Parts: sequence; structure tokens; C-alpha cells
Amino acid sequence: MNSNLVIRRTPLTALAAGAMIVFTACGGQSAGDAALELIAGDLTEQLDLGELDATCNEPDSEEAGETFTCSATTESGDVVEFVGSMVADDEIVMGASNVLLAEDFEVLEADATEVVAANFEVEPTSVSVVCPDETTILNDDQQASCEITDAADGATYELIVNMLPFSAGEGFSGAEYEVGEQIS
Repeated sequence: MNSNLVIRRTPLTALAAGAMIVFTACGGQSAGDAALELIAGDLTEQLDLGELDATCNEPDSEEAGETFTCSATTESGDVVEFVGSMVADDEIVMGASNVLLAEDFEVLEADATEVVAANFEVEPTSVSVVCPDETTILNDDQQASCEITDAADGATYELIVNMLPFSAGEGFSGAEYEVGEQIS
């Protein structure tokens, strides 16, 4: 396998579906307060990163399509970024914009296997992709690290997964894969 090859992939709509939730505010609750409630409840449970200490910005207006951000610090000091979007004046959709869940990695493993095999013109069974099996916070460049093994010679390489822009309600717009240096 050639190292440092970037492979682009089309949108993966299945990603981050588990980390996005629609919430309807009640009793005049602001979007930011609703987001804090959502983060403290359902999103903390789904992300499985322990307690989250969150802060949120309010959207400029509470009209449909208006976006806003929140951030939360984990007990270990890592920062989870959230993007929220107004669906209506009393409804938001919210998602973690720098997190991949274990089930997201399952989708990425299958996708990367197909993409790499097609790029190197080999059968998908001749490559094996292994990614983390737990929720992972992406690095500042929106990347995660997996491994890819070439069945022909048994060599293992780093596979860098570059996540493309995130949108609340839609998830990541896709992924790019970069085969890095040989590990073993």
C-alpha cells in the first residue's frame, strides 16, 4: 500500500445519528437552556463519556434554521463541541460535532474497507480496517485514527479518518481516509 494517499468518500448519512436529538422546549424555555437540559440528559447518556459540564450560547433568534453552539468538558478534561439548530421557535435539534460513537466506527470500518479496496483495485476481503470500539472525541483537525491491514503481506498501516463538516440534524457530511505510515 502506498502511504499518505487521500481517498475521498461521499456523505455517510448514518453517522452521528445516535448523537443527535430533537427537543421541544416548554414554558418559554430558551434554546440554550433546552440544549443544556438535553446535554445533561439524553446526550450525556448516549455519548457515554461520563458527566459533562456544559455551557451554551443562545441563537441570535429563535427562528427555524438559526444555529448555535455549546461545549462541555468531560471529567477527564476533554471538550465535546455541540451544534444546535432551531427547527421551530420552540424546537431544537442538537448533535455532538466532534464525537464518533462506537456504532459510527462500525459504519466507517465498512466504508473504508470498500473505498480502500476500490482505490487499490483489490478485493475488499484483502484489507481489514479496525477502528476504536468506544466513543471517541476527534482531535482538533476533526480526525480519528484507525488501522488498516493488507492481507497480502500482513503489513498494518495507520488509517487517518478525516471527518467532513458537521451539521445539526444531518451529522457529518462525509469522511476522507488517509493511509499513513506502516505500523507493523
